[in-house]
Amino acid sequence: MKYSLPVLLFFFSVINVYSQATNGGYSTSFLQREVSSRVAGLGGAFTAIADDPNGLFYNPGGLSVIDDFYHISTTFAVLEFGRVHSTLAATKKLSNDFSIGLTINNLAGTEFTSRNPLGDPIGMLSENQIAIGASVGYKVGDVSLGATTKYLNRNLSGTALNGNGFALDFGTKIHLIDDYTIGFALQNIGGKMSWNEFNDIELIPYTIRAGVAKKFSLGEEDVYSEVHPKFTLPERYVLTTVDFSLTQFDTIPRVVIGAEIVPLSLVTIRCGFTILGNDNGSFGILPLTTLGGGISIRPPISNEFPVNLELEYSIAKDHISRGRMGHFFSVNLLF
Repeated sequence: MKYSLPVLLFFFSVINVYSQATNGGYSTSFLQREVSSRVAGLGGAFTAIADDPNGLFYNPGGLSVIDDFYHISTTFAVLEFGRVHSTLAATKKLSNDFSIGLTINNLAGTEFTSRNPLGDPIGMLSENQIAIGASVGYKVGDVSLGATTKYLNRNLSGTALNGNGFALDFGTKIHLIDDYTIGFALQNIGGKMSWNEFNDIELIPYTIRAGVAKKFSLGEEDVYSEVHPKFTLPERYVLTTVDFSLTQFDTIPRVVIGAEIVPLSLVTIRCGFTILGNDNGSFGILPLTTLGGGISIRPPISNEFPVNLELEYSIAKDHISRGRMGHFFSVNLLF
């Protein structure tokens, strides 16, 4: 090999540190990270909501019920040690019952010095992980079904080390009476990673997700009705949700609660945290392995610009950072 054992140890130690928080221990554990400011602010509880493009990362069953426009969301998470987690999600409804979506999930690490066994510097390296997904969704009455196929790649620049893989996600979202929704999803089904420097194939653990959400209306408020009739902002509401998830080989499931309140149509406030789950290797109450809060703002836009814009910010737990918190910035466009 052109790279030394210390380089490999560093490369895979990053995997193991984060996997301790997610009970992972596999090379694609970056897929367990929260991928939008909204979801991070909800503590990761999104399976039963899944009503924007970022829902594709959690439950593709919500795809066919997303707004009947082009909808794009992009997120940048500023993390410690030079890590940048960025995502892009886009959806388009092709008919009343059929929709398509595209997702890109990328985690890039900072550069570090590669050294030989004697400790002499031999170059600069950096790691990069990416997952590219294509989704389809179909709606039958109050039941929405969706599926995503994902291409996975991980590489260590400056070396020949490279891994490629694939995985499938399936999900459903069901609308019940009184603004209740339930969601179910299976993630990373049949997932595999193969490495060019190793002979074995690494299996990616699947994840089971389930959730229930309830919206309580606070009254309608359409700020844009006189500005641009094409877009109407959501009513004022309080949205509560409970999310259950369990990853293969884990023995302890995770239960997260989240809440989102829209006191004004231009502002959304949210929070969420783990109420049951793994607490240092044993089942615990309020382990707070996920914890987040955030805010969204929808600035008024003139009818000269037929685009609905939403700016989001959240702060959420990041187990690798020394401060244990990460910052998430998202931009949502509807046009």
